[in-house]
Amino acid sequence: MSKEIKYIKNYIELERIRHGYQLNCDIQTEGQLDDVKLPPLLFLPFVENCFKHGQLSDGSIWIKMKYERQGDLLIFYLTNEFDPAETEKTKDGIGIANTRRRLELLYGETYELQTYPENNQYHVILKIPLG
Repeated sequence: MSKEIKYIKNYIELERIRHGYQLNCDIQTEGQLDDVKLPPLLFLPFVENCFKHGQLSDGSIWIKMKYERQGDLLIFYLTNEFDPAETEKTKDGIGIANTRRRLELLYGETYELQTYPENNQYHVILKIPLG
């Protein structure tokens, strides 16, 4: 899990260098994550979408991310601001659909994924069983 979080942080820094826009990113962890083993790059499509759909009209991007362990459950929270007018201009991709299919193959019906817009923010809540 620590490698995955480090990879996500490196990806965010690469995007910051590549685009040169103002980026406000808050990544938090809660609970014991050192012994958590997950398939690689499971969270990346959600983070990529923050950059694809989340750039505001002033060029800034705002992302809040949290990895939380509650017993035998890992909960991933992601929220980013977006501009509805700008989002309508971008094409829908297949990243989230592919991730949802990957989760189904890996975890069957034991995982939970919620994605929804609310008040110019996009939210992701992913719950993955660890046991």
